[in-house]
Amino acid sequence: MTSLTGSLTSGLNRGAKFLALPVYKSIFTKELKEEPFCGTLNLVISPEDAELVGRLFDSAHTFDNLVNEGKPVGAIATLPIKLSNGEHEKFSVIVRPLLTSHQSEIIEIVSSICFREEWDLEDGDTLTVEFIE
Repeated sequence: MTSLTGSLTSGLNRGAKFLALPVYKSIFTKELKEEPFCGTLNLVISPEDAELVGRLFDSAHTFDNLVNEGKPVGAIATLPIKLSNGEHEKFSVIVRPLLTSHQSEIIEIVSSICFREEWDLEDGDTLTVEFIE
């Protein structure tokens, strides 16, 4: 299995706004098979790992032509992963908005839990991402 490590970083605080939209909430509920936490977890990864993630997204599940309350919203792509910190692990998905202000070295993770609270995480903590094929 392909895996990488990343360092936890604070995000732009926009994930909650998007995950609250019914169209995105529905997608992630189906992807996760449970309701998503209303926020994302952001990891900083190496430039080499960013290239790997970019290649994986070339064949990722893409959701486009999305509409929320009659208005078009941004397309996204998702990759299923297992996220772990050595003590816990959780099925999650990496989401990549097709229009984003993040650098490619930042990945956004959606899950059903708030990792910072449930796993007692802080910026700088290292997590492992294992890609599910």
